[in-house]
Formats: sequence, structure tokens, C-alpha cells
Amino acid sequence: METTHLFARVVVVGPSGAGKTTLAKQLAGRAGVPHVELDALHWGPGWASTPPAQLRPKVAAALQGDAWVCDGNYPSLRDAVLGRATAVIWLNYTRSRVFRQAFCRSVCRIRSGERLWAGNRESFQRTFLSRHSILLWVLSSYDSRQLACREVFESATYQALQRVRLDTPAATDRFLETFSQAG
Repeated sequence: METTHLFARVVVVGPSGAGKTTLAKQLAGRAGVPHVELDALHWGPGWASTPPAQLRPKVAAALQGDAWVCDGNYPSLRDAVLGRATAVIWLNYTRSRVFRQAFCRSVCRIRSGERLWAGNRESFQRTFLSRHSILLWVLSSYDSRQLACREVFESATYQALQRVRLDTPAATDRFLETFSQAG
């Protein structure tokens, strides 16, 4: 089916906190393909970043398959990820929407003690009282992430990609329904 081919290798992009991983997991589950989460490949124990020389090969190995859904915004990996993709989906939500979602997600993770990548956990201290706060990151990186997504959508380099821009959670829900029917 043509739709399956167009959406064989999907990258979900957008600002931190927009819900990229949630959407990517849903798409991967519905399509029956692997989900590749760039944050899981990037973060090590104690919130240590994986050095670029180690990260690129890990990402390349994870994206070798014929079909997958990947999420994440790592500018240094853009060529490796989008170069293998057939489609890109941009969660183009407002700053207030993204911040609200990130805030709620962090509070839930703190309360539950949810383990994230490499056993890391969000904490009250790190989330609300640290210069490494994910909430500060969401606010300070919003504009640059949105600009990067816009550049991808307007770039001739990525012209061959199927491009979907979703501006609201309702639009995302409609897309998911269409995606399910197409698959």
C-alpha cells in the first residue's frame, strides 16, 4: 500500500515536551514496527550524555531496518535520522501547551518515581530547583526547536520526505485515526 511505503520510516519532531515519544510509540504500535527513542540512546546513568562519537553509531544501528518510528531533536543527528526517513511529523504546538504538558509529565514522573533512560529519574530538586531543569529547557529551547522544525519542512534537502505538521492535539488525534485506517 502506498501509505505504508510513505510512512515506512517516520521521524517525529517538535519542541521538548510536545509529546513526540507518546506519538511515536502510538504510531510504531499501530504499524507493528520498532520505536527508536533518541533520548534513550543519548542519556546514560546519572544524566550523562553519550559522546557524539559513540552516539552516531548507536543511532545508525537502531535505524538500519526497513521500517521504524523515531522521535527526537538532535541537530547533530539530523542528517543521520532524516537521511533514512521517508516521513517527518512535526508537533507544532504552542509554547503554553508544550509547557503545560511538560509540567504535568514531570509532576507525574516525580510522584511515581518512573525510571527513564539508563535508570534516571526526574526529581523535585532537578525539575524545579536546578539549572538543569527540564522545565527551563522546555522554555529556553522552544524557539530554536521550532525554527529547526520549520527549516526541515522548508528545506529542499528534505523535499522527498512526506511531511505532516500537526498544530493541535485534536489534529494529532485525527491523524492517528487516519494512520490506523490506512495501515
